Amino acid sequence: MERAVDFLDVLRIRPDEIRTLLTRLDAREAATADTGQRSSPRFVYPGHPILLVQIEYPTSDTGAYRAVSRNISATGLGFLHGKFVYPRSPCRIILPRSDGSEAMVDAIVARCEHLSGRVHDVGVSFTHPLDLSSFALGPEFDAATDHESGDAAEPAR
Repeated sequence: MERAVDFLDVLRIRPDEIRTLLTRLDAREAATADTGQRSSPRFVYPGHPILLVQIEYPTSDTGAYRAVSRNISATGLGFLHGKFVYPRSPCRIILPRSDGSEAMVDAIVARCEHLSGRVHDVGVSFTHPLDLSSFALGPEFDAATDHESGDAAEPAR
């Protein structure tokens, strides 16, 4: 698929640095998360694929960026980005599906936390709930959806 827009990599960090950051964030979240506050369960996006994100700034300018996915739910997404993004900024995210196609999803920035250097942890809320079944989110997702459908899921071993 040819793109009319160049998506910039403003994060510019090595894969090993990304893995370290993701591990640190996951550990922090596991230690402090109150899952009762979430409207939808979160799932790791396997392989943390690169996302394409278009952000509309308060000045009405639009930026097109590459970002590293963190996690996804039916109602939102977390990703690592190389610039501050204002909360409430509209954005459009291109998400890779398991069949190789892409989903273009509209969202609103819910939060942006500076982590270190140029790295920011951004959370967005989708404008419409997303059906996650086409995103191959792995055994954790499969077990959760089997449980929700009434099928007995095998416990993780």
